[in-house]
Amino acid sequence: MTTAEPEPVATAKLLQESLTRAHIAARVELADHGTAVRMVLLGGSRLPFAPHYSDPGGADKWLQDAGIEAGTYIDKEENIVIRGPLDTMRKLTGLLTQVYLPAEEAAVALRRALEERGLGPAGVATSAQGALVVKIPEVATAVRLGMLLGADDIAQDLDMDTGKGVGVLAERLHPVLTGAVGPDVGYESVGRRRFADDLVIRLGVNEATQLTERLTAAPASSKTTAGHGVPRAATAVRLGMLLGADDIAQVHVA
Repeated sequence: MTTAEPEPVATAKLLQESLTRAHIAARVELADHGTAVRMVLLGGSRLPFAPHYSDPGGADKWLQDAGIEAGTYIDKEENIVIRGPLDTMRKLTGLLTQVYLPAEEAAVALRRALEERGLGPAGVATSAQGALVVKIPEVATAVRLGMLLGADDIAQDLDMDTGKGVGVLAERLHPVLTGAVGPDVGYESVGRRRFADDLVIRLGVNEATQLTERLTAAPASSKTTAGHGVPRAATAVRLGMLLGADDIAQVHVA
């Protein structure tokens, strides 16, 4: 028969798991014979206060403003430590992770949806502000994304293999994305005069969730048509360039 863990031990594990999933650098330890928890903050950009390691004043003020009664001190390794009863530390963990856990969950779901629709080269991460960052290293993959969202002619006259093509594509993709998922969409490269190697899209959690739903609902026939999420015509364009036809991309490739 499996013996259940004591509540303090189970609570400490759950708090540590939540912080880890939210990518908050911290270590959770039991204190006072299991009646309290120590949270050792190891720094990073996801804390709601500046981690001044020689002075926990910023943490004290934030805790007071948040209505959390917990003690703070600096340990011998100059980390800020917050200590309080189990219920208090549950509340603290919830506040620290409330922005990041939904973003991390949305990132996992979006990553899966992109892979299932043949857009595996696209990477998904979360920022320190809780936004999602989608990095697409191939123009053809971004073209495929636009086509899945209904923009069949998004690649018309597009230069597939230059940094300028990324800027043009971002300009075309913006109204497609905002129309499909919502307004909180941004880019690191937008416009015909911008040059970049990758297309980087920033999404709010709601927009990322909407994009996941749109991709998941796409017809099964919308999966990869020419391998690795590249449209057939775009694949032919790349083949032509490899064979020396440098101007072949100046055609309609939708």
